Amino acid sequence: MKYQILGGGFPVGQHLIPAGTIIDTDANDHWSNLAKGRPPPLTAMPLDRLTWEWMQKLHPGEKHQIVTPAGKER
Repeated sequence: MKYQILGGGFPVGQHLIPAGTIIDTDANDHWSNLAKGRPPPLTAMPLDRLTWEWMQKLHPGEKHQIVTPAGKER
């Protein structure tokens, strides 16, 4: 799954993943490793359909708040 952190960042333990960071669960970078096993925050922008669908399930009452990237269908 792949998503971009928006807004004020994503607090993970004692760290704050900065806004604009792309998290990829298949990657092995510092920020992606910290975020593994945690659901994306509601303010994240899903960058693939799988992540978008997962966020829809995680936040069923807040589907209208989930950002859909430009050029992607809901």
